[in-house]
Amino acid sequence: MKQTEYMSVRAAARALGIGLKRVYELLYDERLVGAQKREGRWQIPLGAVRARVKDRRGDSGPAGC
Repeated sequence: MKQTEYMSVRAAARALGIGLKRVYELLYDERLVGAQKREGRWQIPLGAVRARVKDRRGDSGPAGC
């Protein structure tokens, strides 16, 4: 079975280019799939952050780029 890699809220914010507050909003709105709180800290799957980056790139920028 493949082990899932996780990142912190701070690392996710850096990767997404957003603030910590926005990451917490995404977590509480359950928009980072698979994120879970363990021992009082959020663990965000690397795949959820990658999917969010991919979605953002697909939604922005001029057509044809």
